[in-house]
Amino acid sequence: MPHLKDTLNFNFEQPKALHLVEKDTFTDCFDITVIYDSEVKVFVAECEKLCLVTEAETLAELQQRIIDVVPELIELNHVPIKSHSVTLNFIKGLSI
Repeated sequence: MPHLKDTLNFNFEQPKALHLVEKDTFTDCFDITVIYDSEVKVFVAECEKLCLVTEAETLAELQQRIIDVVPELIELNHVPIKSHSVTLNFIKGLSI
């Protein structure tokens, strides 16, 4: 059985959302809060539903880290999803 990461395609059409899309009529949506920690100079992303906490020096690096770990987190944490189509909404949180 293929891993979830191997069955997802990436679609960057909407500027505020990253879509991991496979041909499907349903999508699961997760809100990811992104903050900038000025003390340590990193961007931090958190999503309670996915048990996600990760950081990177740039937004581009943070986005790539999220792309890499979300499929694994869905599998490892048994996050219930209805399809192989996942939308990640990035929400700007208060920076610290």
